[in-house]
Amino acid sequence: MEVDESPEVTTAGEAVPAAEVVEAVEEVPKLDGTPTAVGSLRSILSAEELEVIPGETTKKIETYYEQKLEEFLTAKALLETAKTNVEQTKVDYEKQIEELTLKYQDESSKFHFSQQSGKELRLELEDAKQELTQAKDKLKQNDLDTARFRRERNEAVNERDTLLNSVERRTLEVGRLQADVVALEQKLKVANVTKCEALAKLEEIQSKEFSLDFKEKRMDKELSMRDNQIQKLSDDLHRALQDLQNVRRDQNFKSLT
Repeated sequence: MEVDESPEVTTAGEAVPAAEVVEAVEEVPKLDGTPTAVGSLRSILSAEELEVIPGETTKKIETYYEQKLEEFLTAKALLETAKTNVEQTKVDYEKQIEELTLKYQDESSKFHFSQQSGKELRLELEDAKQELTQAKDKLKQNDLDTARFRRERNEAVNERDTLLNSVERRTLEVGRLQADVVALEQKLKVANVTKCEALAKLEEIQSKEFSLDFKEKRMDKELSMRDNQIQKLSDDLHRALQDLQNVRRDQNFKSLT
């Protein structure tokens, strides 16, 4: 049996290599009862009618019959090959859909976890901002107290200097005023310590706020990347489902034909 040695044969809209066609045709079982052209003519015509037909015509009929039989066997082999390819393609697509579904579920879980983490970071940032506001208010009050204490100290010192001019007459009064000055200076020291502590706390809170802002920006960037990945996976899943539907539709159409 002669086979066209073209690179590939097209069947049902799909290109099949010629080597596969030859292999498939050779694997088709040869039925012992397959009728030949002469046998078919003898089953239809009588011996007298066969003698009337010219030999050249008989050869043409035999050639045509063998050609059609060969085409039938080739088409049958191509059909079996295409059917096998469709089944394998179906299995591959189903496996790909399953993998994409699992990956989509995993990315969705990561996305929800990232959203929860971002929400917690925002809450921490709000708390830090409230602490910063309270610290600023306290620092402002400390500045007012410090200014008041300094003003009172200056007034006491001025009063002390004035009273020193009349030490002899106001010794007791000067002693009292000196005691007041010492007390005010002590209060000023305490106020300065409080101010330093407030400044240190403010610096710590500002550092924490900067860190939280950086984390929030990084989290927003990661969430955006997650959104893009999930969108890509959704598109891939949609394409895979569409391909599977096309394969099933082609398979159903072939089974009907």
